[in-house]
Amino acid sequence: MKRFDSIIEAMREVRKASKNLDLNEEIFLAVDYWGDTYYVSDDAWDVGSVITKDYCENHTDSSPERVADEWKVIEYCRAEKKETYPNTYEKAKKPSFKSDVELIRKFGSISPEYSVDFNIS
Repeated sequence: MKRFDSIIEAMREVRKASKNLDLNEEIFLAVDYWGDTYYVSDDAWDVGSVITKDYCENHTDSSPERVADEWKVIEYCRAEKKETYPNTYEKAKKPSFKSDVELIRKFGSISPEYSVDFNIS
């Protein structure tokens, strides 16, 4: 997971990471609501952890659904996936930048998970 303060730097990292992208791998670009922090990772779990941390540190007075709506995650993957999984990547488009491998991008879905624990004392 890499953090950037500029969309240009983040996009350069996506382009750089896409050079070694296998067919079953993705690159995720996460953008916070204000658009001043960008994260690039090849692991969806890492992106989810950043959003969870943001919620716990800054948004405990609002609902997890609202925080999920404030973040945008873009998934980049090889264009062959659109042919292999046409329903999943139906709305995927080509990115606006050129890369060594042909890519597609789509907005990822963000939804909170709930876990309930009861402590007896």
